[in-house]
Parts: sequence; C-alpha cells; structure tokens
Amino acid sequence: MKKIFSLFWVLAMCLAIISCGSVGSTSGNTPTDNTSGTSNSTISGNSGSSTTTANTTSTITSPASNGLSYKIDAAKNAAIITGIGTCTDTEIVIPSVIDGYPVTKINFNAFSGNNNLTNIIIPDTVTTISIYAFSNCTALTSVTIPNSVTYIGSRIFENCSSLENITFSNRATFVGTNTITGTAYYNNQSNWENGVLYIGNNLIEAKKSIEGSYTVKSGTACIAYGAFSNCQNLTGINFPNSLVSICENAFLSCSSLTNVTIPEGVTSIGEKAFRECYSLKSITIPNSVTSIGSEAFWQCANLTSIKLPDGLTDIKGRLFESCSSLPGITIPGTVTSIGESAFHYCASFTSIDIPEGVTSISWRAFQNCINLTNVTIPSSITLIDDEAFKDCAALSSITFGGTKEQWNSIEKRSSWSSNTGNYIIHCTDGDITK
Repeated sequence: MKKIFSLFWVLAMCLAIISCGSVGSTSGNTPTDNTSGTSNSTISGNSGSSTTTANTTSTITSPASNGLSYKIDAAKNAAIITGIGTCTDTEIVIPSVIDGYPVTKINFNAFSGNNNLTNIIIPDTVTTISIYAFSNCTALTSVTIPNSVTYIGSRIFENCSSLENITFSNRATFVGTNTITGTAYYNNQSNWENGVLYIGNNLIEAKKSIEGSYTVKSGTACIAYGAFSNCQNLTGINFPNSLVSICENAFLSCSSLTNVTIPEGVTSIGEKAFRECYSLKSITIPNSVTSIGSEAFWQCANLTSIKLPDGLTDIKGRLFESCSSLPGITIPGTVTSIGESAFHYCASFTSIDIPEGVTSISWRAFQNCINLTNVTIPSSITLIDDEAFKDCAALSSITFGGTKEQWNSIEKRSSWSSNTGNYIIHCTDGDITK
C-alpha cells in the first residue's frame, strides 16, 4: 500500500513540474494579428537562459524584461513583441533576440493602457512600431526610438500625458498621425517652432492656423501623416533637399496651396498626400520618386501641369480622379497597370497614349473623360475592366499596337466602352468598328 501511495505521489509531483514549465501569455489586452508562426509565448529567464513556454523554448540573448508575450514569424526570420504578458516591470527592456530570431516589430496595442510603465528601452533590431503600441501609458516619461526603426505607426504615444522626453528615429520613412498627441512634449508650446512641431528630422505636425508660404527646416527627411492637413491658408511650401518621404494625407485639403516642387531625393508620396488641394496648379515630381499612393491628387480641380517620374511602375487608384483641368498626361514606359478610377472625370483630356508594357486598365480608369477623342492601347494589354472608358462620349479613335486577332483576345469586361462615340479601332492589320 505504501508503495502504491509513493508511486501516486511521484506522479503528482511530475505533473506539477510539467505544468509550471508551460506558461503561455494570458494578456487580455493583446490583440491577435495575422502574423504567421507560433502562438503567443512568454519570455522567461535572463541572458542565455532558456525555458519551455507555450510548447516552445525561449532563449533571449541579452538582459531583458521577463514575461513579455511574443510571436515568432519564421518565414520572415523575425520575433514580434505582442504585449506585456506577465511582466510587472515598470522599466521595460525589449530583447534584441528571442529563440535566435531578431526582434523586429512591436505589435499594435502591445503596451497600450499600461499605467505602470515609466520607461521603455527598444533595441536596434526593431524596424516597425505599430499603431497604438504605447498609447495611454500615462506614467511613461522618456522614450528613444532607435535609428533602425523605419515605420513609426499612428498614435503610438497618444495620451501618454507624462511623456516629455522623446527621440525619434532619423531614418523613418513613415511617421503616422497623432503619434504624440496628448503628451507633455506635444503640449509644451516651447517645442513648437513657428507653429510647426519637429522631432529630430521628422516634421510631425503644423498648426491649422499657419498661413502664407512655409519653408520646411533644413535636414528634415520625413513629413508625417496629415502633418499639414486642413491648413487652408497655406499658399506655398518649400522643401529641403534632405527630404525623403511625404506621408499619407500630408497636405490633404490645403485648399490655398498653388504650386509645389518636390526635390530630388524624395522616394515616396503617400496616399491622399495632396488630395483636395483645389487651388494647386502645378506640381514637379523628380525621377527619384518610385511610389505615389492612391488618391494623391484626387480633386485637384485646377491642376494643369504635372510630369510623372520615370521608373514609376503603376498608376494607383483614383490618383488623378476629378482633375478636371488637366489637359493630358504622359504615362512613363515603366508603368504596367492603371488603377481603378485613376483618371475618372479628367474632363480636359483629349488624347491618352498608354505605353507598351501596361497589361491592365482597371475599373472606370478613364470613365467620364468626356472630351477624350483618341486613345492608344498597346499590344501588351490583357485586360480592360468594367466601365474603363464608359461615358467617353467623344471617343472616336482607338489605335491598338497589335493585330485584330490580338485585340479580340483581350479580356474586355461588361460596359467597358458603353456610352462612347462610334469609335474605330485601328489595328496593325486593319480596322474594327464599334
């Protein structure tokens, strides 16, 4: 009987030990994300130690806070910090490596609402800090984002009311909106320079009352999401040669802005960057720009002059929609696709030459170009989507770069040319009538 009792006692102890060795994250405020890899696990142990957590062995290579929850994305060779987990530290040290994977990302909402957090140390392996990562951490007083970070998400420090010392990465190509709104730094008017707030070489925000022409400070590399949005009395903007990126909504609804010259060296113009700049007449874009986001010039109704950069590979959706004064545009030979409603209601277009290499013309790409009479379509086209040229009432001639057989083999979806003129398609071996 004693032997049986002893055997049960040994088995019970073994089960208890196994249970203590498998501690997964139980953080209730950590959202799930779509990152592939293991389920959330929890960091345990100090430098070089390992412990079994959530059926994985977690090894960190530098002193770091214990208990933080994370994910492994093996496909991207990356570890992602997803939340506070079981950690009770007030000064959080993010590890640089977990299980042999570099920590490259701090996930959305990871530490949001943690009122005990006073300081955060981020390693130089991190490249992305996602939206709301540290929002509403009301005890946080100081933070440094290392230069390895290229993506600074929106609202990451929003309402961190005690945060007064902030250093941002000088290599960020995206800085989101409201990143520091509600912080002590933001509320300190001495940090604003003539109505504009900078952190390092990032222009964060301009006050809506700014007027006339403004010169961006020399050395500035990134203009944040929505930085000048709704500055309706801004008439001009002068950029420094140091500029690299203009983020989404940067000049949205700057209705008095008239002329813009973007300097060589800028590589990206974000979505809706100059949307609804109703007075904008001309914009100069250098060949260094390789990406222009959708709706970047939507409803710039007085725009008459623009040259797209060589090297651009696609015309994004609604890029020039309702640019009703634009007389025409040259599409670079590097472009392969034309997005949805890209030139919808460009009412002053009379002709358009789509270059060889473009394979698709998307939904409503040229709809309501009511004065468009001539279109050149290359033999590389495989798809003309629904309503692509709908309501182009003056369309009379389509010049196609291939044979009649090739034209007939193109996928043309319903109503691609409804309510157009009685056009003739000129192929290399003869004509086709509507």
